[in-house]
Amino acid sequence: MNRYEYILMLGKGRARHINDCGEEDIISIPNERDKDENGQNLHDCQKPVPLMQLLIEQSTQPNDIVLDPFMGSGTTALACQICQRHFVGYEIDKTYYDIAVRRIKEQREDQGIENAKVTSVPTLRYSQAIAQRIKELMDQRGMTHRELAKALHKTSVSHWLSGHHNFTLKTLEKLSEILGEDIIS
Repeated sequence: MNRYEYILMLGKGRARHINDCGEEDIISIPNERDKDENGQNLHDCQKPVPLMQLLIEQSTQPNDIVLDPFMGSGTTALACQICQRHFVGYEIDKTYYDIAVRRIKEQREDQGIENAKVTSVPTLRYSQAIAQRIKELMDQRGMTHRELAKALHKTSVSHWLSGHHNFTLKTLEKLSEILGEDIIS
């Protein structure tokens, strides 16, 4: 089995300054993976936090935003918290997403960050489940589509309730307020 992975640092547009050009060409960091209660890897491709921390510190400044479109178990997010960077991540696998959220919250608690909140916005993949949950809550409250649309100051809510539309965080918060229950918990 190959014990090496290639890391490519790519950019678009104007070149960015690398913070420490003296870093070695070969980075050696032990790949210790987090395990579940049965001793199984939480994620088979989990990267070490120190590696992601090194790469983030090399290529960004404090308070920059780091995007990880395949966040897996959230290692990049953990490194961003350590490096004082903002983080945006996407994960389509609900199991890994839940692991990432738990790891981020645990690290924030360990660091003593007050009022730690992980803000999440579901992807289209989860929109159908959210639409179904909204319909259930509407039925429980005897609320019609027209009443919900009026409360949201919209002409229609059919596109949301079809399950083929992404929800913004603001919309989900407003829906939660109107329906009296957290939609995305």
